[in-house]
Amino acid sequence: MYRFEYGIGSYDNVVGYPTGYATDSDLFQLVLGSLEAGTTYQYRVRSGSEWSDETTFSTAVGNNEPFSFAVYGDTQFRAGRATDDQEDVANLINSHSPDFIIHFGDMWYTNQGPDVDLFFSTSKKTF
Repeated sequence: MYRFEYGIGSYDNVVGYPTGYATDSDLFQLVLGSLEAGTTYQYRVRSGSEWSDETTFSTAVGNNEPFSFAVYGDTQFRAGRATDDQEDVANLINSHSPDFIIHFGDMWYTNQGPDVDLFFSTSKKTF
């Protein structure tokens, strides 16, 4: 069974597995309440007896506050490696530290493990 824990400096908030989803689903949606604007939260997920790594997410800034974002796509990793251009784009995005990033698709050439793994390993500093 899944469990999502989150908070600021601790895991004070717990959300259980949502009803209406198959218990073996890898993808589901949770609604988190009482989040503050412009705040970074830590979280972790449990599946059975296994815990994910601890990581963070940040909420959107408040009303009428400036923010920045990046939009990109068609990364198409090929032949088991990222191109210099793809790495340059990821580095450029990172250098601007956007508040959020939208990738509009066409992330890899095939749906095979090596292409998918390469996309996330190359982009891990970005996401």
